[in-house]
Amino acid sequence: MPTDTSPYAGSARLRAHDEVVQPEEFVLGVAPCHLGRDPKNDIVIGRGAVSRKHALIERHDNHFVLRDVGSSNGTFVNGDRLSGEYRLRNSDRIGLGSPQLLLEFVDQETTDLSPQKLLFRAYEQRFEFHGVPLALSPSQLHLLKHLYDHRNLSQICTHESCVLAIWQGEKYDPARIELVHRKISELRQKFRAIEPHSEVIQSRHGIGYYLDLSK
Repeated sequence: MPTDTSPYAGSARLRAHDEVVQPEEFVLGVAPCHLGRDPKNDIVIGRGAVSRKHALIERHDNHFVLRDVGSSNGTFVNGDRLSGEYRLRNSDRIGLGSPQLLLEFVDQETTDLSPQKLLFRAYEQRFEFHGVPLALSPSQLHLLKHLYDHRNLSQICTHESCVLAIWQGEKYDPARIELVHRKISELRQKFRAIEPHSEVIQSRHGIGYYLDLSK
């Protein structure tokens, strides 16, 4: 196992939550961390659903980014399958080949301002804001999940995409944009009931909405 001599050694690390994962703990540093079934990886997972070369964690400035490297069954964080790069936050739960927890990202010295401000629990299909469960209607849940899924991609969720997220499987109807605005207002009220000055949901006039978890 490589020894990390970077100045960040001892801070960010991966902690195993299953006996199929070796080693039990791995310190992250400047060098990329390779994950997969192949014994040559830094993190080796002895499970058939895991590809030989499955995922990669790299340091970007003052944070770590996880991405899938073309695995057969996907890489998951907090129950959600990754569709691109993901910026890791303290206590993120990582699954390879399925949403089942295999590894936990631990970084008590993280510079992220709000690592757990908004959390989606996939198995329970519910959100928590500052640790408080949000009581959401199905349409509110679909809309917030759509915004949440794009939070790390620096993308604005267009009005059209928000409509399609709420009315899944139906033809796009621009008349429903006004209903999206109403749902956004309802979500903002729920956030502000917990954090009075919350500005989690941001808007881009005439285009759409996005989440800003730094505020």
